[in-house]
Amino acid sequence: MGSISSFLESTFLIERLTGVGIYVLALGFFYYQISHSGSLKRINRYLNWYVVLLGIMAFFYIPGASADLTRWRVYANSWTQMSFSTFLTQRAIPSQTPAAYLLMYLCQKTGIDGLLPCVCALAFYSNCFLSLKIVAEKYNLRSRSIAISLLFLMAPGMFLEVISGVRCFLSFSFICRCICDECLDDKSLWKNIIWYVLACLLHTAAMALVALRLLVLLFEEKRGISIRVLNVIAVMVMAFLAFRYGNNLMDATLAKAASYTTNTIYQYSWEYLIGGIGFIMICLVAYPAFKKRAGGYS
Repeated sequence: MGSISSFLESTFLIERLTGVGIYVLALGFFYYQISHSGSLKRINRYLNWYVVLLGIMAFFYIPGASADLTRWRVYANSWTQMSFSTFLTQRAIPSQTPAAYLLMYLCQKTGIDGLLPCVCALAFYSNCFLSLKIVAEKYNLRSRSIAISLLFLMAPGMFLEVISGVRCFLSFSFICRCICDECLDDKSLWKNIIWYVLACLLHTAAMALVALRLLVLLFEEKRGISIRVLNVIAVMVMAFLAFRYGNNLMDATLAKAASYTTNTIYQYSWEYLIGGIGFIMICLVAYPAFKKRAGGYS
C-alpha cells in the first residue's frame, strides 16, 4: 500500500485522471448540445459558454515543476516588485516579446496565480471559436458538421499547451483569426495589422507565420485592382519594417525555429502520431474542395 500511495503522490495520477475526465466530459457535453442545436444562434451561445468553462478550468490548473507556466510565474513574481514604468523600460521593452512580458506582469501583479492561464485560455479559444463561427455562417454548415469541427479542434489536447506554454499558441490564434477574417469575411489586412503585430510581440515564432501570410497575400485572388495594390504596399511596408527594425527579432525567430526542429525535447511520439492523423484528415477534406474548385474553372 505504501508503494502505491507513493506512486500516486509522485505522479499525480488521480489528479491528472480527474482533470482529463472533466475535459472529456465537457467536450462530450458541448459536442452533443451543438450537434443537436437547430440554429446558429444557439450554437454560438454554447460556444461562448464553452469558452467560459475552459477559462475556469485553466484558472484552477496546477502546473508541474517543469512547465513553462511555473517558470514564467517565478520570473513574473520578481517583476511585480517593480513599478510599472520601471518594468516597461528595464524588462518589457528591451525583450524580444514585450507583449508577453506585459501580460505576465499584469496578471501576476494581481496576486492571483490562476489569472494568467485563464486569460490565455479565454483569448485563445475565443479566437478559435470566432473563426469556427465565421466558417459556419459563411458556408451555412449543419450543426453536426460544426460539432465535428469542434471535436477535431479540441481532441488533440492543445488545452494544456495553451495554458502552460502561455505565449506560443496564443500568438498563433491571433494570426489564424486574422487570416479567417481576411479570407472568409473579406476584411482588409490593414484592419488586422494591430493583431499581427501583437502576435509577433507575444512570441517570436509568430513572425514566421506572418511572413508566410504576407507571401501568400501576393497570390490571393482579390476583387479589384485597388485591393491588390494595397496588399502589395502592405507587404512592402512590413518587409521594410522587419529588415529595418526587426533584425534581432528575425534572428530570434530563426533560432526558435531551429530549436523546435532540432531539439529532442519536442520529439514526442504521440504528438507525431496525432499530428500525422490530423494532416491526413486535412488532406482528405481539402482535396475534394480543391478538386471541385478546379472543376469550376475548367
